[in-house]
Amino acid sequence: MTPKKPPPVFKPIEPQKVTMDAIRQLQDSIQKGYYPPGSQLPSERDLAQQLNISRPSVREAISFLEALGLVTSITGRGTFVNEMAGHNELPSSLLGSENPLHILETREILEIGLAGHAAQRRTSEDLTIMRQLLERMNESSIDVATFLEIDMEFHLQIAKASQNPVLVQLMTTVEDLMRRGAWRTVKERSSSFRKRLNRYREDHQNIYEAIEQGDSEAAQECMQEHLRGVIADFTPS
Repeated sequence: MTPKKPPPVFKPIEPQKVTMDAIRQLQDSIQKGYYPPGSQLPSERDLAQQLNISRPSVREAISFLEALGLVTSITGRGTFVNEMAGHNELPSSLLGSENPLHILETREILEIGLAGHAAQRRTSEDLTIMRQLLERMNESSIDVATFLEIDMEFHLQIAKASQNPVLVQLMTTVEDLMRRGAWRTVKERSSSFRKRLNRYREDHQNIYEAIEQGDSEAAQECMQEHLRGVIADFTPS
């Protein structure tokens, strides 16, 4: 089946936003009908050229869309849009506030700034709580579900360290969305998160140290690096 509309014009992607922007553009092209249910997406090579990104980055973006149920990749044939992927048939969780892509974008916008404020305003009590959470994360017997809950507590504590109750409320709302809907579904389907526990332990330690040292710029950089890696949670392996 050929697309009903002319192929979309993809925009080259900035290096620091590779996977997020690739997912956004591909999802948008599907929802707008450029690639209707049953049609085939361009090859990895063609998408990599159009988006100006690497083929591994294209595969990562497609894996995310596949985990959401929007497409199916068939070895040796290509990637096809699923029947439920038409705009009118998409579950509300993929179009509204529970869309994992929207949550990731919100986290990037919100939490990088939060880390910077936390470095400037954190109290000794904030640091103590963060250290305790890090210790719990580092327990060798910890299971993934517990790790994820402590992970969210750690990020919420960073929000609290900003000393801004509105930001705390926003972060609480984001975490509530992460506990349900498509985010939870995709998380449960991911087989890669367990393999990345040590990487995320290291990320959290780096964020904590920057906040402890009062280095706002470093805290933001560490948070940004961490959130770039979060997308890998959703990549089936």
